[in-house]
Amino acid sequence: MTVLNATIPNMLMQAITNLEHARGTLNQINVFPVPDGDTGTNMYITLNSCKELINSHTKTAASSISDIADNIFLNSKGNSGVILSSFLHGCLVSLEHTPTDSPSIWINCFQTGYAKAYASIGEPREGTMLSVMKGISNFSNYDHPDTMKLNTFWEQVTQAAWNETEKTADALPELQAAEVIDSGAAGLTIVLYSFAASYNEDSQNIMMSDFMPWLENYVSRFNQPSLNNYLKLHQTETWGQCCQMLITKESASTKEQIGEAMGMFPGTSSLVISETDSVCKIHFHSSEPEPIFSRLQDSFEVLNYSQENMDDQVNNHFASNITIVTDDIPSAEIFKHGGFETVPINSVSGSHADQTILGDYSDLDRRLFLSTSRTTAAWLQQLHETMGLSVITADSLPSALTASTFFDETLTVDANQTELNAIIEEMSILVLDGNDTIPSSPKELFQYLTNEIKHSAAPKQALVTIYLSKDLHQLLESSSEIDLGRTFPDLEIQIFHQPLPKGVSYITVE
Repeated sequence: MTVLNATIPNMLMQAITNLEHARGTLNQINVFPVPDGDTGTNMYITLNSCKELINSHTKTAASSISDIADNIFLNSKGNSGVILSSFLHGCLVSLEHTPTDSPSIWINCFQTGYAKAYASIGEPREGTMLSVMKGISNFSNYDHPDTMKLNTFWEQVTQAAWNETEKTADALPELQAAEVIDSGAAGLTIVLYSFAASYNEDSQNIMMSDFMPWLENYVSRFNQPSLNNYLKLHQTETWGQCCQMLITKESASTKEQIGEAMGMFPGTSSLVISETDSVCKIHFHSSEPEPIFSRLQDSFEVLNYSQENMDDQVNNHFASNITIVTDDIPSAEIFKHGGFETVPINSVSGSHADQTILGDYSDLDRRLFLSTSRTTAAWLQQLHETMGLSVITADSLPSALTASTFFDETLTVDANQTELNAIIEEMSILVLDGNDTIPSSPKELFQYLTNEIKHSAAPKQALVTIYLSKDLHQLLESSSEIDLGRTFPDLEIQIFHQPLPKGVSYITVE
């Protein structure tokens, strides 16, 4: 047995500490493959599983690199944890009989880990932690690795990882919609900064003073309504179950055998099949996992399996402390589809029943938007004064939609009200349905919108967002947004994809 070099446990222990610190931030920007808010937690749990083994090593010096690599692999959790464990297992096992005193050795180790992780994924995607693995495995990203000192090398490792993480913002449509970077890529970059700290004294400080504030900035930038709209158009209504299985290599000599068995169930997604010398680990998503579990148990020796309801996780992750109060049912539906909690009010007379409904939220620090009318705003403001509810008032549906988009949960209610008032004042809002000429065909609608955008006199680089009522929305063609973009190349055109109530259409220019 090769006794573990003291550097490896130090690197892993630092990674556990840093992931524990960062997991909340990573969870908040978790979008791909499922926006369920657990990427940071799963990466932390995966690495933290080896903590006890590392601590015992310091007392007995009996643990080898492969012991720790196997431990991380066996206890990996979730899509991000299993892929991270595959990469680390490939890296660590390749160092079993190799000194870690050369950049070239580390790059070769990264290449081994990347190859193992890539081969384990059913549908590998760029713009994920794979991109970071690939970037740090490329010899051309380093200056003279054969002669470079290790402290300089690790500085370049972390810089390459950061660069690749930043690029993920433009790599996947889900990330583009949410306006964030991939949380798995960011988590791996944090692991690499942790490793670098054993060789470069500045790495930990740079991670805490530069990388983490940069990462946390994406939390405030997270565009949840935009992501919700994207998911409605491109995803199923339910996410299903997140499943894992551990199978002995004695019963399945190669992971290809397991892949063939999984091929009988085309409804699965996020498939990862990775292996060590003794076991195969499977991770997959499915809305009906029971037949898959049954098939694999009939064919192989299953050591354990688990499943988690991703629908519950996604709903909990998207839970907002914004509650929309409205006296208009169609408006309530708009905000529901946008991911917000809504409280429809039947009247705004200040009835005891309505006060009771809102009283349920008085101790939850809820921020209550008023979505439709000045009357409702005045009524809720009165409840704010009598019940102490946190209130931001918006006296129209356009104002409320704007407010819900720009609301900043890191600010106080008063600061939000001030900021939102300023945004709305600076924003041009054109109500469309007041026009005499209402289009009745897709061609007429395109011309109608073109004329209205010209009428708005939007300056160059302005964001123009179009909200259409149901009667106009049904005239939209799939190419409308693209065609408008070509007509106005100096503007950013966005069409709100959830139709508004009948009789409400408008354009905002900011």
